[in-house]
Amino acid sequence: TFFAGNVTPSGREAPAGGGTPEQTAVATEFVAGSITSEGIADRAGGDELRDQIALVLDTSTRTNPQIKYSNQSSKGYGVLEARPDELLVQYKAPRTVRAPQSSLFTLQRFRVASGVANVEVLGGG
Repeated sequence: TFFAGNVTPSGREAPAGGGTPEQTAVATEFVAGSITSEGIADRAGGDELRDQIALVLDTSTRTNPQIKYSNQSSKGYGVLEARPDELLVQYKAPRTVRAPQSSLFTLQRFRVASGVANVEVLGGG
């Protein structure tokens, strides 16, 4: 389970063009998956339904605009680099968890500027 997004007092982000103070981001949040334990999609449906459930969960960004990224099908971990002017975050994942060794790839990269509560999605690896 991977998520990245903005935190607001109301739990909902302001629509484009404005909103209430309760819809204004006050913090950012990063949730990185576990490289060894099952995620939501794994526990809910097993191998047969895993990808379908993951797809449904990943679409949560459409109905929850404060969530800037969601990935429910990959295993992995997060790497954070804190600099004076920004926080850089990378989500990493192995190509497979069914083998003792696997190469890694970058699922997604993010940036949060110092003093700004907003997750910028930079793209994958």
